[in-house]
Amino acid sequence: MESDFVDELRLSFKPSKISLLFVGESPPAGEKFFYKANSNLYYYTQKAFSLAFGPKCGHGADFLKFFKDHGCYLDDLCLRPVNNVKNKAMRNNLRKEEIGPLADRIRAYEPSSIIAVMLAIAGHVKESANIVGLTHIPFYSLPFPASGRHKRYVAELTSVLRDLRKSKRI
Repeated sequence: MESDFVDELRLSFKPSKISLLFVGESPPAGEKFFYKANSNLYYYTQKAFSLAFGPKCGHGADFLKFFKDHGCYLDDLCLRPVNNVKNKAMRNNLRKEEIGPLADRIRAYEPSSIIAVMLAIAGHVKESANIVGLTHIPFYSLPFPASGRHKRYVAELTSVLRDLRKSKRI
């Protein structure tokens, strides 16, 4: 089953200590996925890391290893695809149902910073972090890098990464 493969692939890149937790909306429906190094999120995240860290962060599997080695991990609010749900109310209800389960995972991860990767889910991710008392850690929300927002995503993520490096959070 594809969702089991996605879950296993994601877990294979989980660092022992998560410093920077990225939270997306859900794994995409279809063949694209960050940890397959073939999605917009992968491509533009790698680009921002290259700008912040230089060429040493690599591409493909090398970048995913660099991402993991720097304590970065991508989880999703919803663990099953919702990007193909066109009804906005239904999609938002699916997101709301996952606030508690995400909070449980955040509690286990104990990240020192969180980035919500999609402005529409920032409130849900923030609520999950607040449930477990992580109101004191840096929290960022970035636009998802699609529909013309990729340049903004890269610029904002590059800035966040530079700030986190400077403060020795990653």
